[in-house]
Amino acid sequence: MKLSTKLISAGDLLDKDARLRQLGPAPARNHRNVYNWINNHKPLEEGYDDFIFRKEDFVTPIKNSQQSNGILDFVEAFISRYPQSPVKVRNI
Repeated sequence: MKLSTKLISAGDLLDKDARLRQLGPAPARNHRNVYNWINNHKPLEEGYDDFIFRKEDFVTPIKNSQQSNGILDFVEAFISRYPQSPVKVRNI
């Protein structure tokens, strides 16, 4: 019974690993925005924010995320340059 439980757990872990490896890399702008936020707000103790330097570890579940969306790029750049602007992003 113990062996069966361990095998099921190992299988679940391998399945999750495979799914994570299928995710595409996050767009550079997404990494940059997270990096800037962490750098500006310092929400983590020193040493716990080292992951932010490994851009290749950032992934996105959105397909074709590397394709540029000109309007979205413009709005995100505007908001990050002018955070006090009345323009706000609303998650749908």
